[in-house]
Amino acid sequence: MGKKDGHDNLIPLPQRTKEAQRAIRSKGGKISAERRRAKKTMRALLELAFEQIVTNSTTGETKTRKELSMARLAAQCANGDLKAIELAAKLMGEFTERHELTGADGQPIQLQPTPPKKLTAKEMRVALEELREDL
Repeated sequence: MGKKDGHDNLIPLPQRTKEAQRAIRSKGGKISAERRRAKKTMRALLELAFEQIVTNSTTGETKTRKELSMARLAAQCANGDLKAIELAAKLMGEFTERHELTGADGQPIQLQPTPPKKLTAKEMRVALEELREDL
């Protein structure tokens, strides 16, 4: 047998047997489900932490951690902190990371470079005359 250099596992999925494809997809699905559960748990724990009530020792005012965080974020925005403004815009749904040009129908515009137009001799003379007039 030849030298093992780690390339023996680089077989494309369509070239594998149906059983091997099923096993690979099943393994990926299990890992994906495990990560989804972990993210759900983290979101729930963070939500619990934000719902905790905090009492101000000097004024006796009670607020949730979420309210305090939003008040601090608003204060930072008022001071001109660009990162805070960006975060606030994201939280309000007014900022997207993805930039895409769309046409009137809402479909993305495909920008394709157009090759330069070849001018005829007559068009070239007219263009040169226009340039001379402009100068």
